[in-house]
Amino acid sequence: MNGLRIMLAADEAIGPRVATLISRSAHDLAAIATPPSTVDNPRSLSSTARSLAIPCLDARQLDSESLVDDIRSVDADVLVNVHSLTKISTNVLDLFTVGAWNLHPGPLPEGAGANVPSWAIALGWESHGVTLHKMTAEYDDGHISYEERFPIAPNATGLTLSAECSRRGLGLLAQLLAALERPTTVPAMPQDRSLRRYFGRKQPHDGIVAWSWPASQIEAFVRACDFRPFPSPWAPPQATIGTTVYELLSVEIGEHTTEPAGTIMAGDSLSIATADRWITLTEVREVET
Repeated sequence: MNGLRIMLAADEAIGPRVATLISRSAHDLAAIATPPSTVDNPRSLSSTARSLAIPCLDARQLDSESLVDDIRSVDADVLVNVHSLTKISTNVLDLFTVGAWNLHPGPLPEGAGANVPSWAIALGWESHGVTLHKMTAEYDDGHISYEERFPIAPNATGLTLSAECSRRGLGLLAQLLAALERPTTVPAMPQDRSLRRYFGRKQPHDGIVAWSWPASQIEAFVRACDFRPFPSPWAPPQATIGTTVYELLSVEIGEHTTEPAGTIMAGDSLSIATADRWITLTEVREVET
């Protein structure tokens, strides 16, 4: 068996690169599913679909029955889901006779769920991963076909770690496309459910920083929320100084201190005592009340 017909469901950030990867493979890109673009962007995934003259479906409908007839009409054998956040219904998954694979920006089974790169930084993980797995009715629960683990850079932000997952994920997708020329050769390793940990979309600690935390925890939380210049799935963390609430955009860890947490250092820079060190607020934004 050689070329298959593949439907791609993806977001805008990585979607055009994956579409190009599939279109240059031995397979046919049969359709693209992506949320409708709100602006006329020639680099958008919907524009990519138009340029390739293939159907473009609304990915927001993949959790319903409304697209079943449209998907059946494109006669796709395989679904490749890349960072598309819509839960795909079982009836839709069943339409793909060879299978459906999801590229997950995190290690499995211990990093299932949403916003895993940000969670990894906020929780102080030293390593991360990207995983390509079969799709089932439950999020991030199918057999693993390909994965890669790698260390997290000490200065990683939510954006840079997500970008690293995308870069490495393209390599995993290339492996899948090559293996799909003989689908029975695609690996399928069951996940150890005893190790499963699922992360929700909600921001930890409701996005509020406590000065009683260690400085490293505060600094990591700020980096986890940083996707600049792009919108972040997590708002900048907030902290109170006196009676004013600030969004923390950038901070630096300073020297050890025995001052009570929340003490403001005298001087030109705005430095606050944490559980163990001073932390300097290098970029903040006052929250309007």
